[in-house]
Amino acid sequence: MQNQNVIQLSSTPTPMERLRENAILLSVEVHCPSFTKTDRKASAEHSRNRNAKVGRHNISKLLIESPLLAAIRSLGGDARNVVKNECSPFDRGRFLCPNYKIIDIKEAVRDVFKQCQVHKDEFVSQYPMIMARNQIELGDDFNPSEYPSLREVTAKISWELRPWPVPLEDDFRSQVEQDGLEELTDEFNRGADNALRDSLERVFADLRKTIENMSTQLGDREENLDSKRQFKTKCRPFHETLLDNVTRYVNMLDVCNIYDNAEVKASQQQIRDLLASVSVPQLKSSDSLRLETKTQVDEIIKNLPTL
Repeated sequence: MQNQNVIQLSSTPTPMERLRENAILLSVEVHCPSFTKTDRKASAEHSRNRNAKVGRHNISKLLIESPLLAAIRSLGGDARNVVKNECSPFDRGRFLCPNYKIIDIKEAVRDVFKQCQVHKDEFVSQYPMIMARNQIELGDDFNPSEYPSLREVTAKISWELRPWPVPLEDDFRSQVEQDGLEELTDEFNRGADNALRDSLERVFADLRKTIENMSTQLGDREENLDSKRQFKTKCRPFHETLLDNVTRYVNMLDVCNIYDNAEVKASQQQIRDLLASVSVPQLKSSDSLRLETKTQVDEIIKNLPTL
């Protein structure tokens, strides 16, 4: 006898499940110690010298100063920008990366990390000499016990392009007790919705800025009759990035607009149609096309939805 009370589960994936199938989260993690240490004795002496309560000042000494470490930290920012420039933000330094971009982003970040490795190898090889120089520069404040060993230094300096799956409710449901599960589920869903809403709003705000900049750049150059330098063309100077920057944010919306906001999709299509119809060389060579395109851009801006 068949059970008539069996509930048929829907095979239609949720928006979050569709997102998980088509994207992952990426974060760049760079670990490079500051090699600073609080000097409690100097801090206390400074407080007393200033007639202040001991503990109100915090003086640190820089154990190691090296341009190689500064270069690694700077390259860490470059690696983050590779991800940031191609992916929409999610939360806590993580970005939504569509699957089709993963290989290119990994390659670009790997190139940056190769430069990090060159600086790290040089720093490790120079570490004994750096220690000797710091002993001279710190004078009586030098304390060899405050310095990590060469092995510890090697382990402390690291970097990683870390992938994360797009979180789903089922990821944690099996890990918690039934008591309080409903409250945690609601909290999870609110957090995911807020992260995606914030992501969509940030990307859309960036898109608005770039397309407004496009409108400005497509306008005529301001004339200054008093200037000795007179330009041959009314066209302002702009580069290929004028269109590329707009395209980048339009494409980001494919990932973060998981609830298929109809107004956002309509704006995307309008902008894509416009970008497909012109090129930077065409815009530079024809004042009439440039001004006609600006009119279309201004109309799109006027109709952009408010999120």
